[in-house]
Amino acid sequence: MYNRLLSLKLFLLIVLFFSYDVNGQTLDQNHSPENVSGGGFLITNNGAQNVGQTFIAGQTGEFSEFHFSLGNYMDALVAGDFQLNLYAGDGYGGALLASQTFQINVAPPNNGTYLEHVVNMPAGISMIAGNTYTVDLRGITGTNALVFAPSGNSYTPGGFYFNNGQNVLYDNYDLWFKTYVTPTPSASALNFDGIDDKVLIGNTMNAILDPLNTITVEAWVNPSNTIFNGVIVGNYHNPINTEMQFLLRRDFDTFTFWVNDGTGFKVVDSGLNSVTLNTWQHVAGVWDGSSLYIYIDGILKGITAGVTGSSFATTNNNITIGSNSYPEHFTGSIDEVRIWNRVLNQCEIENNINGELQSGQTGLLAYYKFNQGIPSDNNTSITSLTDSSGNNYNGTLNNFALMGATSNWVSPGGITTNTISPTYQVPNVNAVPSIIICNNSITSPFVFTSSTTGTLCGEANESGNITLTAPVGAVFTSIPFASYGTPNGTCGNYSIGSCHASNSTSIVSAAAIGQNNFSISANNATFGDPCAFTSKRMYIEAIYNNTIFNWTNDTPSIGLPASGTGSIPSFSATNTGSTPIVATITATPMIDGCAGIPIQFTITVNPTAATPTGSSNQVINGGVAADATIEDINVNPTTVVWYGSSSDALAGTNALPAGTQLIDGAEYFAVNEENDCSSALLAVTVNVVLGNDTFDMNHFNLYPNPTSDVVTLQYSKEITEISVLNLLGQTMLNKKLNATVTTIDLSSFPSATYFVKIVSEGKTKTVKVIKN
Repeated sequence: MYNRLLSLKLFLLIVLFFSYDVNGQTLDQNHSPENVSGGGFLITNNGAQNVGQTFIAGQTGEFSEFHFSLGNYMDALVAGDFQLNLYAGDGYGGALLASQTFQINVAPPNNGTYLEHVVNMPAGISMIAGNTYTVDLRGITGTNALVFAPSGNSYTPGGFYFNNGQNVLYDNYDLWFKTYVTPTPSASALNFDGIDDKVLIGNTMNAILDPLNTITVEAWVNPSNTIFNGVIVGNYHNPINTEMQFLLRRDFDTFTFWVNDGTGFKVVDSGLNSVTLNTWQHVAGVWDGSSLYIYIDGILKGITAGVTGSSFATTNNNITIGSNSYPEHFTGSIDEVRIWNRVLNQCEIENNINGELQSGQTGLLAYYKFNQGIPSDNNTSITSLTDSSGNNYNGTLNNFALMGATSNWVSPGGITTNTISPTYQVPNVNAVPSIIICNNSITSPFVFTSSTTGTLCGEANESGNITLTAPVGAVFTSIPFASYGTPNGTCGNYSIGSCHASNSTSIVSAAAIGQNNFSISANNATFGDPCAFTSKRMYIEAIYNNTIFNWTNDTPSIGLPASGTGSIPSFSATNTGSTPIVATITATPMIDGCAGIPIQFTITVNPTAATPTGSSNQVINGGVAADATIEDINVNPTTVVWYGSSSDALAGTNALPAGTQLIDGAEYFAVNEENDCSSALLAVTVNVVLGNDTFDMNHFNLYPNPTSDVVTLQYSKEITEISVLNLLGQTMLNKKLNATVTTIDLSSFPSATYFVKIVSEGKTKTVKVIKN
């Protein structure tokens, strides 16, 4: 019985892959191990030698391709037609579901080598996820084709057959194979016949709503008529029970949103003729504790003020989609029903409107995607509406036919299934410190920043595509993660796997940064092949930022306008008064016209300090030189700060310490400081007169002045001492002598103003010298 079996242990397997990309199909089962140990089995055309493989489908859809590994056995292949048979169940005893003829014309070039061979299946072969199938390969006119089967029970969901169903080797081998499926799209909406269709949610959510006075209710609707009223969702059941908490409804040709705020029914409507037949429209109703709002397609259509009750009315009515017991049956289709326990502003509604919600939403009580069943097919077994909020407020379908194009699960819906809305974040602005500044000072810019960013993630299997779109006006600013290979994790927590294309981030960044949307193909043509023989996938996490800042200033007299947009540029602060001015700046972050949490800071502008007053030339009398100090100069106020030069005074550096000895003929500069602000300068030249000062200036000469090096001094009497002092009164040079003519060399001194003090017969004179 085994005379046709070739037990070939292959320790060298060369698998030649080629790029394969068919729109819409996905890889389902993939048994393509890199393990090179296994068996080669001939398939012939005499009916005695064929091989089969059992597998379990992972997806529901059309069986589109079967791949196997074709080898070369001693150049024995006879080219021609071969056949693939597909059986239901495990083995050859089930129903024959399909039979497809295919050709093998060329074997791999060398004995012991393999290549991947593709069998394209005819259209219309349905597979159901979880069901078992068996593929049989045999020859018709062709024969002696070698197929590879790794040894061991390496594909645990199935087993191996040969020789017309023999299962002796069922757990010893498995074919090297892949299956591709074109998935059958699930429905994306539920159609209501307007007669008796409804979805009962129950009343357990009512207790959650009872103490609240905030709610948001959303839905995509596609009405087929405007006859009478049609409930979208709510717990109003007139006339059996007149109490309710909320109701979103089509009233003839307008949409309405109702609440009972504990003081009676209150309503807001969207205006006449706002219902568009046979067209998907998004409707949202909001109660914020003081007013009702209704939006169509994200646009505010109506407001009712004065809805100020402290909480919802109490009721035991069931929350129902599509009808109530009045009855007010909705005719048409409904998609994406969301019930929130909080207020959504217009921007958040717009942010969420065109996609499914990401997980982890705050305040989401119930969420119905309607992505169930097969569009307009036999869905009689699908009678429960799934709550995707995680709160298990699942609904029960009542009276639906669940066959055909009405009263059934249908497509398309209001949004495209698996299109994900970006996560909405309340705009924020980072804190800015308050400042104190002086009149006529130039401020630094006030740069506003925000930590509010949005994150979008995308995932695709090999040969798929990822398209990410940020909100209107936003652009992508960074790509924290991108990996083509075998990445792991979930959005926000992705990690690189054992296989990774190192150019993933750079390629995605080049496509995304600065763009509102981008698309990337997950294939070897885009990234190269980082790991042959391995099925790959692509994960991307992208960050976008579109926050702008509006600011106001409550005191424009400081020299800053009353309002502006963006950061605040440098400006010259102004305060011409005598007391400080405190301006409060409010910065409000905005995204798509919606305000976030503002911040405030202050700009205090102090006035210029009063200029000191006093004589600009003053005679200072003292018994000896040490008696004449900076404190002897008479100015008001007496708390001024003194400097030895105007440049130091303007810069506020090198202030003269208390007790600084005055130099005869020197100029000193007084600055008044109030509230850390400096006044204009007061210059005072001093004439220091000591008790024995009768120096005869008529017979004294000093030249050249200014000088660049040597200064000559001449006096009619004998000079006994010369000192050179800087502006701080520090002695830079001292020279003892007995001469009427002498020189001092200043060539090594820095360029500055100096004072030369001459002593003769016990009398002293100080002269200013400028060194260039």
